[in-house]
Amino acid sequence: MYDNLKSLGITNPEEIDRYSLRQEANNDILKIYFQKDRGEFFAK
Repeated sequence: MYDNLKSLGITNPEEIDRYSLRQEANNDILKIYFQKDRGEFFAK
């Protein structure tokens, strides 16, 4: 179901909190933010 995300190396797409997509010159930039547990500074 998430073949495109798996091809990017994302093994647990249900842990995605949010994402942003933008263009810079001729490139598309996709940033994916994962859910953090309470008290974590960085996502795993």
